[in-house]
Amino acid sequence: MKNLFTRIALTVVFMVIGGGFFANAQTTVKGTVKDAAGQPVIGASVFVQGTHNGTIVELDGTYALQNVKNGDKIEFSCIGYTSQVLVFNGQALNVVLEEDSEMLEGTVVTALGIRKDEKKVGYAVSSVDAS
Repeated sequence: MKNLFTRIALTVVFMVIGGGFFANAQTTVKGTVKDAAGQPVIGASVFVQGTHNGTIVELDGTYALQNVKNGDKIEFSCIGYTSQVLVFNGQALNVVLEEDSEMLEGTVVTALGIRKDEKKVGYAVSSVDAS
């Protein structure tokens, strides 16, 4: 009787521990990142917030991000677009990024790669228009 009780107790313990491993199983998230016109946002960043786990969007607008758990916050960002954060719930995440035209206005990148406000640069600046 004591042996049977021990076996049942061990079985329950292993089921609880094993269930915990399956509940936290990591998976791959796949989806697309497009702009408001339906065009792919090539080179956009896709990463899990608070980690170094990330990837970039391919030429056709698709991405595949590995080692993601349910409940992870996934951030989608690209220069010139407003970032979005979505919570992963086991489904594919297809995102439409909105343009952020104000983000690039008045920023100058110098020869050393230092960003400065256009008004604070003490020398001649050439500007490039979006058109």
